[in-house]
Amino acid sequence: MKTLCNLALLAAMAAMPLPAIAHHGSSGQFDTSQTVELSGTITRIRLVNPHAYVYFDATDDAGEVSNMRCELQSGSLLKRRGWTTDMFEIGSEIAILGSPDRTDPTTCYMREITFDSGLTASRQSTFDDAGNIEPEERQTERDDGTPNIAGTWAQVLTERGAPGGPRSP
Repeated sequence: MKTLCNLALLAAMAAMPLPAIAHHGSSGQFDTSQTVELSGTITRIRLVNPHAYVYFDATDDAGEVSNMRCELQSGSLLKRRGWTTDMFEIGSEIAILGSPDRTDPTTCYMREITFDSGLTASRQSTFDDAGNIEPEERQTERDDGTPNIAGTWAQVLTERGAPGGPRSP
């Protein structure tokens, strides 16, 4: 009888849904083969996880105002790279180059943002303490000769394509 109870408990546990440990790519929600250029007045910034968002009011040619939002990288990653909410001053103008959402015309995936000051940053940009963009080339070896394993790790793609696909030398 005890074996039967244990078997029933095991079966019940196996049937319970478990949380998925995965992350989606951007091409499921966004059409990364298309490019949109948007501009407007910042209304809100959220440097949160899993994705940060900048919200802004965009005015079309007919004078209609739409509240837009563009997805940035994760808030914790942006903060580690020197991005701050102060960069997104409410009421200031921004221009965004990105990919449109496949179903929501008021949402996009930000690839590049230009702030009121004229500063243009990509998704991978890192800012120093003075708010200047640091060069994107990372020192692979520290001054003492040890490998530099600091920073954000990601495979650098030199061509568009699926992960593991062809790359330029």
